Amino acid sequence: MIILEGPDGSGKTSLMGNLLDRLHGVEQHERASTSKGGPVDNIFDWAQEDVLTWPVQPLAVYDRHPLFSEPIYGPIIRQTLDPRFNSPVFGRPLTQHVLKDGLIVICLPDPQFVIDNVRGNEDDQMEGVMYRIESIYSEYRRLQHNLRGRRNVFWYDYNRNGDLEQLVTVAKAHQIMWNKNRGIHG
Repeated sequence: MIILEGPDGSGKTSLMGNLLDRLHGVEQHERASTSKGGPVDNIFDWAQEDVLTWPVQPLAVYDRHPLFSEPIYGPIIRQTLDPRFNSPVFGRPLTQHVLKDGLIVICLPDPQFVIDNVRGNEDDQMEGVMYRIESIYSEYRRLQHNLRGRRNVFWYDYNRNGDLEQLVTVAKAHQIMWNKNRGIHG
């Protein structure tokens, strides 16, 4: 799986379109949370069921995954987080599985671009995002720091020359490995 993470306004939607255009046979995965509507009910259960079915799912691109985004958005926007997300019995093993088998793309351009993008699209944002975008950005910066050095984590900045082409190359290699590990040829 390919997971695009990052705050609202960081270029995930545009990147999604670029990746889907260049990766044949890959589709967008259903979303667990939307910018306007927020998360599905029982979001941890959604995340757990999703990850446990990865062995039989075709490769897809996610616009965020709750194992990464919910520990950021839940406390900042809704002042709540299902404790299972941080549990050493539930959430952490699932996250380790995702880090092992997925390609995590952290979209983090310069913070001013993110702030300007969010303020320019205020009507398309979940309540509270515009006023808390700096805190959300800071938490994604912390996530980026915590995941630094992992082989399958890619930092993407749509303003940096060559990032898209480099990411497409990495994503195609990930697609080959994903399919090979599932016995899919082509």
